Amino acid sequence: MLEYIKGELVDLQPDSVIVETGGLGYLVNISNDTSEFLSTFKAAKLYLHEVIKEDSHKLYGFYGKESRSVFRLLISVSGIGANTGMTILSGMTTNEVKIAISSGDDKSFVKIKGIGAKTAKRIVVELAKKVGEDDLSDVPNINHTGEMKAVAMNALVQLGFLLEDIVPIVDEILKSEEPKNSDELVMLAIKKL
Repeated sequence: MLEYIKGELVDLQPDSVIVETGGLGYLVNISNDTSEFLSTFKAAKLYLHEVIKEDSHKLYGFYGKESRSVFRLLISVSGIGANTGMTILSGMTTNEVKIAISSGDDKSFVKIKGIGAKTAKRIVVELAKKVGEDDLSDVPNINHTGEMKAVAMNALVQLGFLLEDIVPIVDEILKSEEPKNSDELVMLAIKKL
């Protein structure tokens, strides 16, 4: 099983990216959120989820382990495949998914194209216990967390820090503290980097 891929971003699209490493170009399926995040980088490290079927071999990439964990939770629900999981993560942030599950808000999932009321209820019911078990419900209650995180991470990269070093530090800060804005998040991250 592949854990991650690190290399040059050759062709970035809203739902996929070609990552060149070792002279090979790997097509990696990504969410809109990941695509927007990667748009400021020429190279990156993506955490992978590999799906091997009789007639296909697909890679799904995520800029952080947390996003991949939520994706894996989503596809553990009966009737939710990898493509549907990516569609959900393209319509909702990782934190929004966790908050919706932990609060029993199945209506948030119905807003996603291709997710009906029954499937939305199934997601909430089947994952409610898992979210609690994995302690994924402990997320910052800040509406602009995703935007603040993206701005802060972009600033840190511009300052010369490596993406793979930044992601876990920023995620840790967002879980343990409540920065008021991206500037405060950058300052807290610099202290830990």
